Order: sequence, then C-alpha cells, then structure tokens
Amino acid sequence: MEDYLITFGCSFTYGEALAHELIKSKYPNKFNELISVPYSKISRKMFKIGEMFKEMDDYRKNNNYSFFLKKRLNVGLISNAENGGRNIQRLMDLDILINFLESGNVGRPKYLVFQFTHIGRDIEHMLIQWDPTKEFLYETYGNDFIKKVINASNGKNDAWVLDNLFDEATRIFLMQLEKRFKKLEKLFGTKCLFFFGLGSVKSISENYYYYKNNPFFMEIKKDDTVYYTWLDMVEKSNLLISQTTGISDDHPSSAAHMGISDLIYEKLITI
Repeated sequence: MEDYLITFGCSFTYGEALAHELIKSKYPNKFNELISVPYSKISRKMFKIGEMFKEMDDYRKNNNYSFFLKKRLNVGLISNAENGGRNIQRLMDLDILINFLESGNVGRPKYLVFQFTHIGRDIEHMLIQWDPTKEFLYETYGNDFIKKVINASNGKNDAWVLDNLFDEATRIFLMQLEKRFKKLEKLFGTKCLFFFGLGSVKSISENYYYYKNNPFFMEIKKDDTVYYTWLDMVEKSNLLISQTTGISDDHPSSAAHMGISDLIYEKLITI
C-alpha cells in the first residue's frame, strides 16, 4: 500500500505562472510579448495556455513545492489546489478525501499539508446570495459569525473592509480543520500541518502567539527572520515570478517553491 503526501491550497500550491520560466528560457518571442503587455489583460488566457500545453503543464507540476516535497519524502502525491481557491472549498474536498480513504484499502496519507489562502475569500462568499458552498459555509463558520459578517458589511459585498473579522474567521476555520487533522492522526497516523500562504499580515502578526502555539502550525522562518505568510517571504526575498522573469505576475517562482518545500520538510520530520 503506497504512502502519500497530500497538499491542499490555492494558486500558490497549484504552481500558477511557473510556466513563465519555461517561456522565458525557450520561447523568447512569446516572452518579449508577455513583458510588453499588462499581465492583468492576458492572465486568464495564459492560464488556459498553461493547461493545454502539456510541456507547460508538466513544468508547473514538476516545479511546485508539492512535487519537490514528495520527492524528498519519497512518497506518492495527491495535490488539491486551484487558482483563486478558498479555504472552505479545500475543507469540503478534504472531507471527501477522508471519506474515500476510510472506505477501502487505497493508500495511506502519511503527510498532509494545508496551505491557507486569504481568509477574506471565505468572508467574500458569505456576502454572496447564491453560492454552491453556502450550506457548508454555515456548517463551518456558524450562523452567528456569518450574521455578524452580513451586518458589518452594511449591504455591500466587500469583504476586504472587514479586516477586523479576519482573525475571528481564521480561528473558527482552524477549529474545524483541526478536527480533520486529529481524525487523520487517529485513523492513519498522518502527520499534518498548515501554514499561511496568503493572508492579512497585520491580522496574523497581531495574533501570532495564538497561531504559533497551535501544534499543527508551521512557522515560516529563515535566517532568524519570521515571515507571516509565504507571500511575505517571497516578496522580501525577490522570488516572485515578476521579480525573477520580468513578467508581471505575483506568484512564487520555482526557487520560492523549493524554499518553502525545504521548510515544510524540516517541520514534517520533527513531528
């Protein structure tokens, strides 16, 4: 029975924009075109191109932190991530996966890494009347908190002005995530951790003691410097795609993926 590493996250875990490195090295004409156009105008098209061209999709898969980590751990890989993904979606998917793993002899989840995306994305969908995850949102966050969000919004669908609620939302979500982690520990002996890929640096830093004392938390620390999110570290290390290729895209480069995989590996082997 094969052992697996399971990774959950948003576009940062997916490895969005990594194919731009391949374009820069192999397709100079296309690269010159990309750096001359505001990337916001063509990002969706390039995402689709990256999916359709096997060479580009393989480059993404072979240069994201999930791949680097699974090679180092010498296990199989199950990765669940998407562009613009929300924490609530990943939690739903985790429940589906746990149910599947419980049902038969399909492998052992030896490691699970959950990359938090910005909690504001969940809050944003609490303000949308129709949403396919609405029922699960209420189950996870509770009626009282979602009512608080709706009342604080004053009828506006703008989650990003509700930063005073980011920490409370994160704590509520974490309690739900920990239940899944503990279940996996009990069933399979899975080593689980979470880290902040994206998030409000202000909110996380103000409540850092709480997160740091969570047994499943991975601190992003390098050379005695603490970074409150992976994005925070990548930006300050000049390892964004925009910084390494010149193409205007704020996703981590392959070097950044390698760096975070090293930190995750060191954490996993000490759990």
